[in-house]
Formats: sequence, structure tokens, C-alpha cells
Amino acid sequence: MYVNHSLICSFMQQIISAKGGGAGEQGTAVAIAGIMELPVMFGFGYLLKKAKGDIWVIVSGVFFLMKAVLTLIAPDYHWIYATQVFQMGGFALYTVASVEYVSNVFKGENAVRAQSYLASTITMGSLIASATGGVICQYLGVEIMLVTASVLAAVGCLLVCRSIRMNNKNFSQA
Repeated sequence: MYVNHSLICSFMQQIISAKGGGAGEQGTAVAIAGIMELPVMFGFGYLLKKAKGDIWVIVSGVFFLMKAVLTLIAPDYHWIYATQVFQMGGFALYTVASVEYVSNVFKGENAVRAQSYLASTITMGSLIASATGGVICQYLGVEIMLVTASVLAAVGCLLVCRSIRMNNKNFSQA
């Protein structure tokens, strides 16, 4: 899921340009995304009263997928502005929910190790997106890069759902 997120964020200039916008429109899109993150990050304590962290990680996967697909099919940069609203349920929710989830599943020293693995996978996702996204944009185009991001978001969402389901099943049998 994070490769998808990094592809869209890192190559927003190319996406906006392909959708008919320029530097000003890119700045507006990034500002909207940033503003959308704040309510979820500050209000996550309230969300935890409604459901556990694992549910919110799954919800974030769905939002990552929705944002990727809607970015792909957006006819112009105005629609990109609308897709940025999904940042609150995608990146913002994932950032806080994944930490909560790992903290609940792993205890003590294992929790520290798990948090390190989480940070490592996020970093690797960014590196993979940076290394491949530029090549894809340059040689195959922005649309193919967005198709790739959407496919990766779908695969990531499915893997997260399956992993959490398996983990919950293992804990309920213990």
C-alpha cells in the first residue's frame, strides 16, 4: 500500500501536469492532502473508542485503494483535488492505526522490533516508488504509473485484510 501512496505523492507534479494543471495546482493538491490528514491524526483517540486498531488499518487500505483508482480515472486536476480528501482515510489513518495495531499485537521487546519493521517497510515502499515511478513515468507514461499504483493498492489492501484476519484467528485460538 505504501508504494502506491509514495508513487502518487512523489509524482504529483507529473500527475497534475498530465491532468492539465501546473505548479500552482500541484501546490493546492498537496495542501489539501496535508489539511485532510490533521483531523484524523488528532482525533484517532476518538476513533479507537469506536473500533480497534486492526479495523482502522483495514479501512486505511480501502481508502488507499479508492484514492489510487480515483486519481487514475480523474479527468482533470480539479478531480485530483477531490481525491485528496481520501488522504484522511488512507495515509493519515494508516500512520496512526498501524502503530496502534502493532502496539496491541506485540508486547515488550517484540513491540519495539515490530515498530522497527513497520518503519523499514514504509521506507522500502518509498524507495521502491522513487526508483520505479520515475522510470515508469518517463518510458510508459503517467497513466501506466497510476495503473501500477492502483494494482499495488489493491494487492496491499488484500494482503493487509488477509494478514489481520489470520492474526486475529491465531489469537482467538490461543
